[in-house]
Amino acid sequence: MGLLLGALVPVLSVGQWTLSLLGWSVQSLWAVSSRRGRRRPKSVTRLLPSLVGVALLLLGVRAGGVTALAAVVLVALVAVGALWRYRRRGPDQGPCATCPQAPAGPRCEGFRPIRLRERAVMRLSSQWILESARVTSERLRS
Repeated sequence: MGLLLGALVPVLSVGQWTLSLLGWSVQSLWAVSSRRGRRRPKSVTRLLPSLVGVALLLLGVRAGGVTALAAVVLVALVAVGALWRYRRRGPDQGPCATCPQAPAGPRCEGFRPIRLRERAVMRLSSQWILESARVTSERLRS
């Protein structure tokens, strides 16, 4: 989607591109910053920064010259910085702090919906694999 956006948007002037890059940098680093309270949606923390980053990278390359080099370097630096902050942040264990079942483990009720979805996916994928193996063996026999 970022490539499509970068290809469809007209080439920006250096000033417009620089302001866009600055806004994207601030938004990307804000998205992965430490948070208090409610978690931000993944569309804000992952999808939007990557979409706009790829679009800005492509716009910078389309502009050519020094702007292209600046695009590659600056987008890469911000992406590495955001990734570093995201990994440093760690998982959100706020809800587990007040849980009566603490410490969280495989039997924690908070993980029950996840376990149920994983089991459903495993059952479905097992059915698909068995069906695929059956069809393949029938084709080999004929």
